[in-house]
Amino acid sequence: MINTSTLKQKLVDVVSVCRKIYLQERLFSSLFVSSLVILVVLLFTYFTYNKDVTTLKTRINEYQNLSKQYEVLKVSVDSLEKRATLSKGEGVLKATQRVFDELGLSKKLKSAKVTNTKDLKIDYLEESIDIVAEGLTINEVVNILFRIEKMPMLVSIKSMSIKRSFENPENLNLQLSMAYYSKK
Repeated sequence: MINTSTLKQKLVDVVSVCRKIYLQERLFSSLFVSSLVILVVLLFTYFTYNKDVTTLKTRINEYQNLSKQYEVLKVSVDSLEKRATLSKGEGVLKATQRVFDELGLSKKLKSAKVTNTKDLKIDYLEESIDIVAEGLTINEVVNILFRIEKMPMLVSIKSMSIKRSFENPENLNLQLSMAYYSKK
């Protein structure tokens, strides 16, 4: 016969083992769920920061491009400002007459006169000059325009008119309206 006390003891042992297994499974499942939650949070955080990093990289590239454009424009502006400061020493009439003298065209320059001087609000003066030259060849007109462009001062051609001469249709008459800019 089986002893009831042993049977009772074995039943208690089986229940105890079942409880341990149940607790271990519960612990395992809670660890698994908490690990899953942590993994989801980490993945969400990773993708959020990855998106932020991509956005920041894009903005950095935009700033670098803007910086490069700024440097190019700065060099151009510095060059123009340098030309504007060079114009202080020589008057606009003298500079224009010098262009025609260097090309041997001083006899063809009929008039060169300052028409207007404006005080610009950006620390610059604008001095307008009108030039009339007659009996020029196309090559001489191109040389005059090239020399005006390469003058060591800040110059802008406002208007230009090239017409055939009445006396000799092979020659041209040139009318230029220019503006010289210099620092105050």
